[in-house]
Amino acid sequence: TPLVTISSVNPSTLTTSTPSTAVTWSAEENGTYSVLVGGTDCNSGTQVASGTYSTSQSSVITTVPASDFTAGSNPLRVCLTNDPGHTGSAATTVTLIAAPTVTSVSPYSTSLTGGIQVTVTGTNFTSDATVTVGGVAATSVNVVSPTSITADVPAAPNGNAGTYDVIVSEADGASQVTTGDQFTYEAAPSVSDVSPPGGPVAGGTPITISGTNFYSDAIVTIGAVQASVDSISSTSITAVAPAAPGGVPGPYDVVVSEAGGVS
Repeated sequence: TPLVTISSVNPSTLTTSTPSTAVTWSAEENGTYSVLVGGTDCNSGTQVASGTYSTSQSSVITTVPASDFTAGSNPLRVCLTNDPGHTGSAATTVTLIAAPTVTSVSPYSTSLTGGIQVTVTGTNFTSDATVTVGGVAATSVNVVSPTSITADVPAAPNGNAGTYDVIVSEADGASQVTTGDQFTYEAAPSVSDVSPPGGPVAGGTPITISGTNFYSDAIVTIGAVQASVDSISSTSITAVAPAAPGGVPGPYDVVVSEAGGVS
């Protein structure tokens, strides 16, 4: 069985700013070699390099890109076979500290004043993580696990309604912008018109509500009884009126409720 020696691995810890590591190794006999990441022996793991080794080379420097490693601690093994069935190996460890990613934010909206607690879900969260919404720092950031963070969102940036990106930043990098990291600040809705203005006590009348600041989470009530919403735009909601509250005829207020407030 050939003797294989790893003299160095540089660096042994990789981050998003480190593109690769260099493994310097040598063997006491000629043969064919393979370099494996992961696994527990020369028959497992992922082969990232291979070739023919001659002792006249003395040592070989094999460069392994960071993309060949997964986040966390990775076994890195050099195996050399001199005759069929005769394989020697040496192993070391390379740690990849990957940049965070954000896949979802829940809840995903609130009023312009902010202040609610949200749960940020993703990967590679570390204890030094900070969170921003539209570039404004969140408070009470708590890294619950490598895949979950809770934080209190700030008020809307510059007081402006809109959808902003939630970014997690750490010593090893910041999360990239994705559709899953979006958070919306909603202005309070207002209702200016309801058409038609009435219908039968039994309900079922299609109505159109006109106004401003309508969002996809809008709930419509008539006299505190929820209507069935069909479609929503920023200035118009179509819905079906429910039966009159308690079956009692009379005028009732049409109210739109959202994360941004109540009309």
